[in-house]
Amino acid sequence: MKRRWLFGLAVFAVLVVAFVLGRSGSTPGVTRAREESVTSKYDFVAHDVDVRQTGEDGRLQYRLEAARIEQRPQDHQISATNLTAHYEPPAGTTGALAESRWTMTAAHAVLPEDGKLLQLRGDVQVTGVLPEASAPVTMATRSLDYNLQTQQLTSKDLVDMRMGAMQLQGQGLQANIRLGTLELESQVHGVIAR
Repeated sequence: MKRRWLFGLAVFAVLVVAFVLGRSGSTPGVTRAREESVTSKYDFVAHDVDVRQTGEDGRLQYRLEAARIEQRPQDHQISATNLTAHYEPPAGTTGALAESRWTMTAAHAVLPEDGKLLQLRGDVQVTGVLPEASAPVTMATRSLDYNLQTQQLTSKDLVDMRMGAMQLQGQGLQANIRLGTLELESQVHGVIAR
């Protein structure tokens, strides 16, 4: 399924590059030089990307939006800038977890070729709703790893968390947005304001 997603993204990227280069109005020699430059440095490059991953039932699992996505031929990793990832609970989820939608943003992200672990870096923001919570949770950190299969979030960096009037800060994070669990690992400090 992930290979199909990567192939679809690659085809889309090629179409976007061909369209942009075809409409540039430059001379054939200049266009050919640009094409050779892009193809030698990247397997593909795409701008203003919106990728939607669905399950076998056709229901949306997650959505990735990025200002730019590229794949380099050396390591086949996919890099994204200005990424936004949206998580939707799986089909058949009941109770409070059925409303557990999450959004993650980052300045930069890397998705290895196997497509399992999205590595978010730079000004990472996570917002979502925990089961039975009275207010959304917002977290901010420098880096966060997001396992697309298990929905596990991990960070070793300092994490600032806010939920309603409660503010917490701790070193390291273990969370599972599918299960609705969240744990700051150490050096936790908090303030509960009225």
